[in-house]
Amino acid sequence: MNPRSSRLVAIAAITGAVLGGTTVANAVTKRTTNQSTGTTAAQRGNANETALTGDTLKQASDAAIAANAGAKVENATTEDPAEKTGAAYEVHITNADGTRATVLEDSAFKVLSTTTEQGGGGHFGHAGNPNEKALTGDDLAKATAAAKAAVAGATIDAASTEDPAENTGAAYEVHAHTSTKQVTVLLDKDFKVIKTETDTGRHHR
Repeated sequence: MNPRSSRLVAIAAITGAVLGGTTVANAVTKRTTNQSTGTTAAQRGNANETALTGDTLKQASDAAIAANAGAKVENATTEDPAEKTGAAYEVHITNADGTRATVLEDSAFKVLSTTTEQGGGGHFGHAGNPNEKALTGDDLAKATAAAKAAVAGATIDAASTEDPAENTGAAYEVHAHTSTKQVTVLLDKDFKVIKTETDTGRHHR
């Protein structure tokens, strides 16, 4: 092989190596980007809810755990304003008994409600009746106080207006649990207890 041919072969080999390396690098970069994007998408969930970080995350987590002894925080985000819950933050937890729940907190990290998610054991879940609106502010505080007074040692899971179609005569309903039972407390418009029912896995309908 003459010198010129040898030089051309060498140049071709180098060019091939560079192009091959670039292809590999691009493939790795693409794969890494896809994996990263997939992870972010999985963690992001609702695009209108932003994951909490730093001191905000700590305060939201501390409040959720204080309201649910022994719970483990899974994640915490801002609350989607479109959901109109009156909350600023939501914290997803796993309780000591394995049940999962969502804790809603106001802007001062005060717990507004703890709702057990459907599909878990233990405390009953709340499907969400479109004719029942979650209580917030003073109404939530009064309904919670009335329910706790009626059920010793109760932890409030959720509180809402009562669906008129159910014909219970109640204005509000509060779902709660103790270490031994699950209950639904029905209240009139003045937050006086009308009825307290032990829940056996179904709504009080």
